[in-house]
Amino acid sequence: MRVATFFGVNKGVLELDGTASQPVTVTALEDDSVLGDTQKNGPPAGTPRRFNTIEIGSNNSRIRHAVIRYGGNAVARAGAVYIAGAATPSIEDTVIELSRLHGIALNGQFSSPSVARCVFRNNGLRAIGGP
Repeated sequence: MRVATFFGVNKGVLELDGTASQPVTVTALEDDSVLGDTQKNGPPAGTPRRFNTIEIGSNNSRIRHAVIRYGGNAVARAGAVYIAGAATPSIEDTVIELSRLHGIALNGQFSSPSVARCVFRNNGLRAIGGP
């Protein structure tokens, strides 16, 4: 598994497509709740801002049946998920939690994601907000 602090798609399509019983999880390496104690260091130690953001700058991208936690470290991008430019991704049936800043951050007036049946918990700022 490769560890990254940021990933994004500005050309092409991002698809995080899990199922209700097996969601895709994006989290801190220290978060033992998904694969157990992978680092052999005892209790889980995930904390907000362990990764910067998932940046979506293209249309037709989709996040569905996912859990995104411990993100939001990039102050300029201000959320665990950052919608850049005029992107119009779909985010459905997803839990976004424990972000340092917003759950989803929008880059200005032209960002317009479709967000449905999502849960936002314990994020530092709003569920959906500007940078």
